[in-house]
Amino acid sequence: MLMVYLYCFQRNRRCTLSLPHIFFKYNAIYMAITSYWPYGQAEPPTSILLHAILSQGMARKAITSLYTALLSTFTKPLAALREQWDMDLGTPLTDAQWLQATSQVKSISRNMRLRFTQFKYLHRSYLTPYHIAKMYPSASDACPCCSAPAADFKHMLWECIKVKEAWVEVIRITTEVVETPVPDTPESCLLRIRPRPKGSKCSNRFIDLAMTLYKRQIAMHWKPHTPPDIQDWSKVLLKWALAESSALQDGRSNSTSITNQQEWDQYIQNLKAKDDTCPP
Repeated sequence: MLMVYLYCFQRNRRCTLSLPHIFFKYNAIYMAITSYWPYGQAEPPTSILLHAILSQGMARKAITSLYTALLSTFTKPLAALREQWDMDLGTPLTDAQWLQATSQVKSISRNMRLRFTQFKYLHRSYLTPYHIAKMYPSASDACPCCSAPAADFKHMLWECIKVKEAWVEVIRITTEVVETPVPDTPESCLLRIRPRPKGSKCSNRFIDLAMTLYKRQIAMHWKPHTPPDIQDWSKVLLKWALAESSALQDGRSNSTSITNQQEWDQYIQNLKAKDDTCPP
């Protein structure tokens, strides 16, 4: 089947790339199909892939269109992931909530590292003591912070007493900075599922940045016996907020961007005012 798609690339009149470039596209298609198509089924629906390929030809966005078609159609891997989150949260997520969690990873920040952090948390890709003990029976499954047994993903991110205390501070500081209540729920902090009323783009962007940076610090301090320090998180948040502000200044100068810049600058001033080492 893959050779048929390669043939379609070669026959397409818009094809101007050499054979090595075509082979690269071929490999990209192969990886996408083997990664997302459910096991036990011979091949994906021909019409979906052919449409994604032939509609774009050899344009740069051909592979992007192909991945979009695959991700929007092959839902079996995400279904198992959703079941895991439903069990951890205790309440099944609605279709709208799950769509919000999975489709807005790229809106967290302009920085790819933060997007990737949220992507890894969404897909639960970090190995916890509970999972390590399953692979290596000699390893302990206890939480390194509170010594609780069977420290799984939910415990390490949310239920650990010390981590929970730190989350309370993160939520309190973020609420005071944006002057908007931040829901203290795992849905909001871990999956970014919260009400997003019209006109609150900047505040939600800052909240997402604050939550993601703390999750990133948790991942970077997975094994120590204490959770990430709140003051360190505040300084890192200020650094990233200033970077976001610079990116906003580089954007187009219209009434909307100017208003967004003013809101963002106010958040930065509020954050500086809460840092004893950086008075207003």
